[in-house]
Amino acid sequence: MLQFSLISPIKTVYSFLKERDALKLFHHDLVADATKEIIADGKSRYVINSEIRKKERAIEFLSHKFSNNKITSEEIKQCLYSIGDNHSYLRSNR
Repeated sequence: MLQFSLISPIKTVYSFLKERDALKLFHHDLVADATKEIIADGKSRYVINSEIRKKERAIEFLSHKFSNNKITSEEIKQCLYSIGDNHSYLRSNR
């Protein structure tokens, strides 16, 4: 009746990286640090800042290491932030 489909494929970080030959990113040890949710519960400001710096360093390193002619470092950063957002979403809804 509408003459168009309301269904479209879900674009995931996995499919985005696969299209750009960047799936090796998932196998790097720093992905856990780059996507880790930083929770302030009972931590000092120094510890929180330290965790933030560690996360940002991991994101910077990975985005430069895995960028290529098919994917920019900025797109990799967005993927890593998206995974981190998902961790946060899942924790808050648990």
